[in-house]
Amino acid sequence: MKHKSMFLKFMRLMGKRLPKYLLAIFMMTAFSSLFDVVGSILVKLIFDIAQSKDITELYYELPINIVAALLSTIIAATFMNI
Repeated sequence: MKHKSMFLKFMRLMGKRLPKYLLAIFMMTAFSSLFDVVGSILVKLIFDIAQSKDITELYYELPINIVAALLSTIIAATFMNI
């Protein structure tokens, strides 16, 4: 219970900044998770290409995964600085 009361006291101290703070936490979490998902998809793609021995799919999928990873990193970093 002590941790809960300390957390609520801290949240009250945030005042008008609380919505901005909560939004930043949510966005950082969401886009950090997106980065993990993109990484998992990329690993799956690499294994699928290795099994099929058809590298042409890599040329299409790799840039998409790289762009998604970069965007998720940039957006998460942006919300870290709010």
